[in-house]
Amino acid sequence: MSVYRDLLDTYGPGQIALFGSSAGGGLTAAVIVAARDAGLPLPAAAVMHTLPVRPLSKIGDSYYTNEGVDPMLTTYDGGLEAGARAYAGGAGLSHPLVSPIYADLSKGFPPSFLSTGTRDLLLSCTVPAPCPARSRRPRPSCTSSRPCGTARPCPRAASSSAKVCAFLENHLNR
Repeated sequence: MSVYRDLLDTYGPGQIALFGSSAGGGLTAAVIVAARDAGLPLPAAAVMHTLPVRPLSKIGDSYYTNEGVDPMLTTYDGGLEAGARAYAGGAGLSHPLVSPIYADLSKGFPPSFLSTGTRDLLLSCTVPAPCPARSRRPRPSCTSSRPCGTARPCPRAASSSAKVCAFLENHLNR
């Protein structure tokens, strides 16, 4: 939140987009919810790759179907589960700032670009991502064969990046 406040001191909200991948996607959603609840202006847009919006627990088909397929997050059991619990701290896995699926996003949320991949362990967490107005609900962009995250090149990475750029150009004020 302090970084977002600093951005607002320098730029107008129409010039700000928040971007996060994997856990950063969850942080992006959490910052937006916290900023909204604090009465701060929301950013013009958000980009979230592999957004873990469901409860940070082993809920969703892709935790099973993509287990061992995603080279970044091979399984929920072990590191991912321990990381989720450490991130939640005393708040618990169902706190709205830990698992954005529990936040009331009808109170406001910026236009959002969501993306995931068919080999992403968190695929089923991203697809049903909550959005404020059902009429504005973004459809996640799903890249064939992409695992969790975006750092590793894949055959369709350039196309995915072009979609993100077009989305941001559409929503940011210059």
